Amino acid sequence: MKKKYISRETEAAYRNTNYVVPMPDKNTVLHVGVASDEIRQLLTDAGASGVVFMTAHNPFGVFLDEAENTAANHLLQKDLEARFETVMNCYGASPCEEYREDSLLAFPVSHSQAIELCCQYEQNAVLFIDAKGVPELVFHPDIQTNHPEV
Repeated sequence: MKKKYISRETEAAYRNTNYVVPMPDKNTVLHVGVASDEIRQLLTDAGASGVVFMTAHNPFGVFLDEAENTAANHLLQKDLEARFETVMNCYGASPCEEYREDSLLAFPVSHSQAIELCCQYEQNAVLFIDAKGVPELVFHPDIQTNHPEV
């Protein structure tokens, strides 16, 4: 695939998304680059070194209808459940909650596995969370984020 640029607005939307993980006591809201004690503890308790937070909605940013997105996420869930010990339902939402995508959290996952999943499900990016609980936005290898001057 040829390198593809995403807009500054799209990149900013990913970086500003509230990544919500329902936990037994309360929802944990993750933000790119901000450590989460709850996720760090979840990983420690599971003996895992990484988590992927992702969706199969709207491959490469091409908007699909609700039925197509639901079907794609169902396939993703089955795949993740076959490959990883723990899979949890979660979602990503814009700060005003105007836009929301159902997502999945899976672990234990390595950074390279997160990239493979990003490629397999044709996502612009996924969220990888390391053992320190720090969410990192990991872009598809064919996505350029250093925007050319116009």
